Amino acid sequence: MLRLPIGANLAAIKAEFIAALKSHDPEFDSEALVEVSAFADDCTILGANYSLAGDAKLAILPPVNGG
Repeated sequence: MLRLPIGANLAAIKAEFIAALKSHDPEFDSEALVEVSAFADDCTILGANYSLAGDAKLAILPPVNGG
């Protein structure tokens, strides 16, 4: 679980997630994967202008391919 301040934008959320991954695994080197992944809340995929309004559960949706 990450604790983020109210008003954190998507860029800040991604940065905190990357920092948490590096804290858990110092050899983590896939920042680009996090940057291209989509983030979503209960209802929608988050846009660049997203601002954290309160307690929220967010999902990380890595890019996939296939058909």
